[in-house]
Amino acid sequence: MANHRSIMCDGTLTRGSGNLEVAGTYFFEGGGPFQLAVTGGTGRYRDAAGTFTVRAGGEGPGELLIIRLVD
Repeated sequence: MANHRSIMCDGTLTRGSGNLEVAGTYFFEGGGPFQLAVTGGTGRYRDAAGTFTVRAGGEGPGELLIIRLVD
């Protein structure tokens, strides 16, 4: 049987005009970018939906966060 290690993630991204809520599952064996769902928010982002992608940044340490919201 395969050993699939994963963790459930959820979080809040704070922006000046409101917060975005994200949630999803991260699989450790993937190694590449991972994606969470935008599940809502507050203020300007009250009815937000879309994706939140995290991937390694360019030169040096860090991560690039890509947020895509849909109408």
